[in-house]
Amino acid sequence: MEKARSWPETLGAGRPYDVDERLEDFIEQLNRENLGQKEKVNVLLNKLIEETKQYAEKSDPYQVLGILALQKHGNINQALTQVQKWLQNEPDNVLAQWAYAFLSGKIGAASEIMQQWGSDDEPNVLRSTLRVYSDINKTIYPLEKGD
Repeated sequence: MEKARSWPETLGAGRPYDVDERLEDFIEQLNRENLGQKEKVNVLLNKLIEETKQYAEKSDPYQVLGILALQKHGNINQALTQVQKWLQNEPDNVLAQWAYAFLSGKIGAASEIMQQWGSDDEPNVLRSTLRVYSDINKTIYPLEKGD
């Protein structure tokens, strides 16, 4: 994860002042959760939630990571409220639709929506991360609610 956060001098201008590391934080917290490092997981989840608040006014696909962090912290109602606001602003946003289905426990519907979101041939780190997260949750919550 440290390499993902590095800004080698050969890139040019160096590290920007405002760096969005929500994807890196989300992946790191998944790894640390797997290692049983609950304290570090909570620190990263809190960071994700706060960083997502900074970008709340923008149409931003990484909003979903902060929303999932809220869910993991047990704030499912707050997470659903954020997704509903997102859907009000962008009703055709496939990622917001996926988040709503996923948080509502409709894992089958979430999987179908994920299939609509680009092809597997085009690399998309966020989509891949959400697929892994969704697969992990299928093993934790194998029964679908409301599907």
